[in-house]
Amino acid sequence: MEEIKETVAITLETTIRDGKDLQKETVKAEASLLQTETHAMVQFKHEMEETIVDTVFIIKAGKVTLKRTGAYQLTQQFNLNRKTESHYRHPYGSFNLSTETQKIDFIPLSSSERGRLTMDYQTVLNGETKRRHTLRLIIEEEQA
Repeated sequence: MEEIKETVAITLETTIRDGKDLQKETVKAEASLLQTETHAMVQFKHEMEETIVDTVFIIKAGKVTLKRTGAYQLTQQFNLNRKTESHYRHPYGSFNLSTETQKIDFIPLSSSERGRLTMDYQTVLNGETKRRHTLRLIIEEEQA
């Protein structure tokens, strides 16, 4: 596979289950995609609670790094079947974040298929209760 570097359209869908509560969020944005044989990088800006956040996904086999900068700051590692620790900083304070990843599936963008990242993971914020997350990032060629 040759290197692909282009502007794409993304849809980021997240679902969080916290006990009986269910929270869903969808973000649609224009993004930059850099894709090679061994990894993909998707970068986009979007609004979170009335502030702009720069988000980057770096996707490799069995590992994803999510980096957010702006009013919300986070570098979160997702390693398949491993527990990772990070710090989440936002306007309301700073929190310790523990992440345990159960599933990482990635299909690269191609001329015949849209790209898709699907992850299932659990987080614990500041030692509180576990929350179950499902994340789906859909990558499509931009429509003219």
